[in-house]
Amino acid sequence: MPKYLLSRLAQSAVLVVIVSIVMFALIASAPGGPAILYQEDVDAEAAATMRRNLGLDDPIVVQYARWAAALVQGDLGTSLSNSRPVAMLIGQRFGATAQLALASLGLALVVAIPIGVLSAVRRNGWFDRIATAGAFMGVSIPNFWLGIMMIVLFSVTLGWLPSGGTGATGDGGWLERLRHLAMPAFVLGTSTMAQLTRYTRSSMVTVLREDFVRTARAKGVPQRTVLTRHALRNGLIPVVTVIGVLVPRLFSGAAITESIFSWPGLGRLAVDAALQRDFPVIMALTLVVSVLVIVASFVVDVLYAVIDPRIRYG
Repeated sequence: MPKYLLSRLAQSAVLVVIVSIVMFALIASAPGGPAILYQEDVDAEAAATMRRNLGLDDPIVVQYARWAAALVQGDLGTSLSNSRPVAMLIGQRFGATAQLALASLGLALVVAIPIGVLSAVRRNGWFDRIATAGAFMGVSIPNFWLGIMMIVLFSVTLGWLPSGGTGATGDGGWLERLRHLAMPAFVLGTSTMAQLTRYTRSSMVTVLREDFVRTARAKGVPQRTVLTRHALRNGLIPVVTVIGVLVPRLFSGAAITESIFSWPGLGRLAVDAALQRDFPVIMALTLVVSVLVIVASFVVDVLYAVIDPRIRYG
């Protein structure tokens, strides 16, 4: 196991380097340039001076080496739009996005796994049909439409929940924070909830047909024990794989939800950076999401051995 973990860490490090090279090359070849951030009708001489001062006239290999050397030292660069350190901007926004993503994932797990298990146990019944229809609706409904409809219903019409913000500066404490978090977390987690429901149901249907489950039932083991101790533990392996894919997607896909609900996270920062062509911020955010994907994949590999003792890595 330790040898495998060290090997996976080495592979992850190499993958991060490859991703950073590809990402840097793509962004560096994008049309436009930072000069347009300061003046739309900037003349050619001023634009050339600006490019020279920013080092954009150097060969791309030199630019990447300079950027990577600063990155190793923890320097993600300086924002072109407000001249603030990119690391500071990401640090200020990361907590809000992490809170939103984890709340969405927690809500999805609490709802999806029980519904998926119950759908598998009562497959082709009325509950299974309703759960299947709800899952398909959850996958199909766009986040922007669902968010707007929830604002209209719960904020404008009923006045139950705030339409945006985090409530961080309010006087209501954690309860006020939860009121601000409720709608964004539900909207962001809807698709995840639907997908986990379907994957859980499919995995449990397969496991419930296995011989060891039939043997446990034949021995008179209670149904609840069969489901929780035998079937669910084996059925969670494919679900864990899906969760490993969905967690980074929650971080990277929060842009629309954060924009709708005025949530000050990485998603809104990415949208603003893209509109302003703030290349250092875009590169840093892309690298953060890439690292999250790689870390999630690594954690999933470790969880396999925790969930199923039969899995051992050499």
